[in-house]
Order: sequence, then C-alpha cells, then structure tokens
Amino acid sequence: MKGIETIIPSFEDYISMVFTDFESNFKICKNHADEDAVHDVRVALRRLISLASFLDSINDSSTLKSFRKRAKKYQKLFSPVRDVHVTLKFLETSKLKQFEVSDFISYLQEIRSAEEKNLLQALIETKASILINYKEALLNSATSVSSDLQIEKRLLVVIDDAYLNLIDKLLKINPNQFETLHAVRIALKDFRYKMDIISLSNIEYQAIVNHTKKLQDNLGEIQDLRVLIHYFTQFDINSAHTSKIDPFITCLEENISSLSHAFYNQRFEIHQLWEVTT
Repeated sequence: MKGIETIIPSFEDYISMVFTDFESNFKICKNHADEDAVHDVRVALRRLISLASFLDSINDSSTLKSFRKRAKKYQKLFSPVRDVHVTLKFLETSKLKQFEVSDFISYLQEIRSAEEKNLLQALIETKASILINYKEALLNSATSVSSDLQIEKRLLVVIDDAYLNLIDKLLKINPNQFETLHAVRIALKDFRYKMDIISLSNIEYQAIVNHTKKLQDNLGEIQDLRVLIHYFTQFDINSAHTSKIDPFITCLEENISSLSHAFYNQRFEIHQLWEVTT
C-alpha cells in the first residue's frame, strides 16, 4: 500500500468526484426520472454514505453522522422508481418474455408513471444543496488526518471490520432462506464500497473490488426476481390471466432457487477475498 501522501489527495479528489456525480444526476432527476440518472444518484449516495462512515470511524463526528442519516433518507426517495425500472428492463430482456404478460407490463408501466410522478414531487421539496453543504465537512475530515502516520492502518481496520461482518453473515447463510442471502448482500455492499475507497491508493485492490461487485450482482439478481414476484402478487389478475402468469411465477421461483444454490456453492470465494491483518 502506498504512503499517506498518496492516499489523502486521491481521497479528497474522490470525495469531490462523488459529490459532483450526485449533484449532476440529482438535477437530471428533478426534471425527469431518467433510468440511468436514478441509478447513478443511488450509487453516488451509497459511496457518500460509505465515505462518511469511513471518516467517522477515524474522527467520530456528529456532522458526519448527520450527513449519513440524511443521505440514507435521500436514497430511499429513489428506491420505488428504481425497483419498477429494473423490473420493466428485466421483462424486456429476459428469456421469460416467452410468456404472455402484456397486461402485467401495462400495469407496471402505470406504476412507473405513478412512482416517477411521486419522485418528481418529492424532489421539488428536496434540495441537493442540503447534502452538498456537507462536502466541506467531509473534505476537512479527510485533510485533518493527513498528518496521522497511522492512517493506513486505521483505514485497514475499517476494511477488516467490514470483512469480518461479511464472514459472520456468510456463516449463517442458507440458500433456502432469502433473509440470510440478503444479509450477505448488504454486507458485501458495505465491504465493496469501503474497498473502493482504499483502492484509490493501490490499483492492486481493484481486483478485489471487481470480484466483490460480481458476487454482489449475483445476489442482486435474486433480489430483482423477488421484486418481480412481489409486483405479480400485487397485480389484481382474474382467472383468465392466472393460467398465463402462474407458469411465469413458477419459472421465476425456479430461477431464484437455482441462483441461490449457485451462490451458496461459490460462497468460499468470499473467504479468499481478503486477509485480515489488524
């Protein structure tokens, strides 16, 4: 791992870059709930939350805690729109489109319109500047530790803690219990976004980030299929539709089972992702 003089400048650049990504995509969403912009806002918010968590572990700041709380609230605003966007995209590209579910797609398009309208209304009352005003606090927090010769070790401690939490969730995983898979997915996200930060100082860490993202995406696909089934259960279908949709749901459940067991069988890859050293 490179020295501290390398970590801090890139760390500050990373903070500024993520805030810029958040602000630009937030502005797009205030005018139109663009699918890519909604996704990018959520990613930027996750990264900002991870940044604040990282810095708070070093400086224990009430300001950083306040920022994380606000950022999580902002993130929730975009979740319903994101779910329906992903579901519609899945139906457009999936091999499962062999089933005739045009009425269901029309239903989802109505939900999308309603959720996008709700988001736009919420964003009228929500200002990006509220979060952007915290930018200086994050930058100052990063700068304030630049003279600490133990910064590398302290960053690694945070990574180690995130990894140990991930392993704890992994030990409890059961491919037939979604809650345990979801817990691993959340822990993987936390580990990945913290690895994102530490990889700024050493490109060799990027391979771990990429591998973690692949594992996270595998679990994300299971989550997306569950969201799709949820929409089906909310769809007020009559008997004429049931015969068409039941095979679709059965196929989705089979896919979820297959993906869940496939991930379970590759879970030992996670044990090789990182070596705890602190």
